[in-house]
Amino acid sequence: MTIFRRCCYHFSPRPSCPFSRALLGALLAALLAAMILTPSQLLAAGVILKNGTELEGAVGQVMTMVPALSKAEPPEGGGKDIVFVDDDLRRTYFSFNQIKKTLEAANPPEQQIHVPQPVAEGGNPVAGLGSFVEKPTPLDEFGRRRIRIRLADGTADIVQGVTLITPRYYQLKT
Repeated sequence: MTIFRRCCYHFSPRPSCPFSRALLGALLAALLAAMILTPSQLLAAGVILKNGTELEGAVGQVMTMVPALSKAEPPEGGGKDIVFVDDDLRRTYFSFNQIKKTLEAANPPEQQIHVPQPVAEGGNPVAGLGSFVEKPTPLDEFGRRRIRIRLADGTADIVQGVTLITPRYYQLKT
C-alpha cells in the first residue's frame, strides 16, 4: 500500500511502481475525455424552491411515480406536476407548485474522470441483498475492492471497481 500512495499522490513514474506509467496514461486519457461536454451537461440548470432550497442539475418532469403508469399519455392540459432535478448523484422530486425560480446553466460542468474497469454485463440476478458478511476491503492500487455479502442461498464475493471520479463523489460498479 505504501507504493500506491507514494506513486499515485505524486503522479510521477518511478521504477519502484510498476503500474505508474499505465496509470498516468489512463488518467491523461480520462482527463482529455472529461473535457468534452456531453449533451446532459449542456442541459444542466436548476431551480430555487419556495422554501429557499437551491437544486442544480438536469431538470425534468414526470406524470407519476408509478412505473407501470409512467408510459401512459398525460391527460389533456398537462398532468406532469412532478418535477425532478438530477445531478448525477441523486434525483430530487418535488411538486411543480413548489418552484419559486428556475436557474439557467451558469456554472461550468464539473469534471469527470472515467476509469476503465471490467464491469459485469451478465450473470445471475440478485433477488435479495443481505448484509455484509465482513467489512469491505479497502480500495487497492487499481481502484478495486472486494465485498462479501449474504444472499438467500449463502454468501457471494463481489469485486467492485471505481469507474467514475468527480469532485463530489466516485462511482463503484461490479
